[in-house]
Amino acid sequence: MAIEIKWKTLLPDSKEWHHTHVLYAYVHPDNGDILYVGMAWHRTLRQRFTDRDKQALFDFFSEEFGLGGVDVRLGEVWMDGRLTRQLLSDVESLLIKRLQPTGNIMCRASRISRRGMRLECLNEWPHQRARFVDR
Repeated sequence: MAIEIKWKTLLPDSKEWHHTHVLYAYVHPDNGDILYVGMAWHRTLRQRFTDRDKQALFDFFSEEFGLGGVDVRLGEVWMDGRLTRQLLSDVESLLIKRLQPTGNIMCRASRISRRGMRLECLNEWPHQRARFVDR
């Protein structure tokens, strides 16, 4: 199963803040490191960004890296077939497993694989590695 993820950097007034069924990444504004990968399904990206449970994550970024904020990238999934919550979760977990972002706790050590899933991250993807295969 081939999946393309088209990434875009969001500005405070970007209309994409209201999207659901997307991936997102919090990126270090100075060095471009991916600090966290997540998904927004039933809630918009803006709602996920402002959820109370994210405060501890932003506190960690402040304490660990001295950051007052992060850059936010939106990842839109393009594929043949229907995007389900489980499939989006599998894509998210593969990125976390392979990239090991410091802000992610889940899926770093183990995850359920979806054999044959191939991801390609395009456009404003901040990492030098852009292709991932689930084995």
